[in-house]
Amino acid sequence: MRRMTPKRILARDRRMAAVHEAGHWVMAEWVMAEPWSFSARIEPTESNSDYEKTWIGQFQYLRPSSQRKRKLVAVAGAVAELCWFGQPVEEELFWLEPGMMSDSDWRLAGCNPGEPDRALCRAIEKAGELLCRNGPLWGNLILKSRDLIGSSRFFLETTSDGTNLLLTRLRKDTRRRR
Repeated sequence: MRRMTPKRILARDRRMAAVHEAGHWVMAEWVMAEPWSFSARIEPTESNSDYEKTWIGQFQYLRPSSQRKRKLVAVAGAVAELCWFGQPVEEELFWLEPGMMSDSDWRLAGCNPGEPDRALCRAIEKAGELLCRNGPLWGNLILKSRDLIGSSRFFLETTSDGTNLLLTRLRKDTRRRR
């Protein structure tokens, strides 16, 4: 296994944030079929710790009307990450861990963190079928992940006075290392 350098950690975190948010996007598109009703983005964080993620994502949506659809969209980010790594989605112990999904994903699912109900377990299983490597949404997941990574090279930055927003391109560090 390769050594996890800071550059690799950044790339891994950006990729996983993109896969997670793409999971929400692709599932929302599948259940709602109205792409104008949701958006997703990823951006770097101000993390100073080796244990915190260096990239985060945000998915915004018009809430699906049906509880079943909300649960599918809620679990899709975490399910997409498991599918990315080829891990079993239906492993019940994963879902008993409150950190498996964000607080906002648990709220959208209508469950307390670490307390999936039967309907959420069915949504997890269905999302796994759709997002797995041989599932019908896998290709869309990959395309949307790449799109999010590409668009993440640009992000909004607030100036020190808090009023101006600038579109800034993330730059590669071009300084020579000795």
